[in-house]
Amino acid sequence: MKRASDSIDSDFTVTNPTALVDLQAYWHSLAPDGRIPRRSDLDPACLGELIEDAMIVERVAPGVARMRVAGQRIAALVGAEPRGMPLSVLFEAADRGRLATQVEIAFKMPSIVELPLEGVRGLGRPALSARLLLLPMRDEFDRVSRCLGAMVADGRVGRAPRQFKLCAEDRIRHEPLHLDPPETARAPFAKGRPALRLVVDNA
Repeated sequence: MKRASDSIDSDFTVTNPTALVDLQAYWHSLAPDGRIPRRSDLDPACLGELIEDAMIVERVAPGVARMRVAGQRIAALVGAEPRGMPLSVLFEAADRGRLATQVEIAFKMPSIVELPLEGVRGLGRPALSARLLLLPMRDEFDRVSRCLGAMVADGRVGRAPRQFKLCAEDRIRHEPLHLDPPETARAPFAKGRPALRLVVDNA
């Protein structure tokens, strides 16, 4: 398999510092009545440049989620095509248990989860910080089985693949949701972002 970034020392900077805020605004726009959006309502063309940092993850077992599809900047961090890989591939082994707890919070509460991350350093792997956002989505059976996610990193990738560890627990963001909340008025997602083409697994 050809790797997206094999032993390449490269620069990697945040191209859109508001990416996570913008992605959550789009997610809210998919269900303006305040419900958790459906996966089938997601239109990748509306994400514009956000698509490079975005992913769809599926819960496949308690605490375990896999990436159904992911953008090119995530592929650069993984060092390979991330489709079908577990989300835990982005984390060092010692922190995968903590990640599993956060994955369950996102899917089972359900809850918006935002994790502050720090890249594991080593030879050819310089300082790298990141944030991971998970936004729950319903499937055709009204189960919260998917999340629209994004990972935005700041720093140099260095030698891929890169792995991360969770920062202090008190910096983790949890925003509990309800499947049937009262109706709320939400501002629509701003249109006009450049559309990028992406092949999406609709399963």
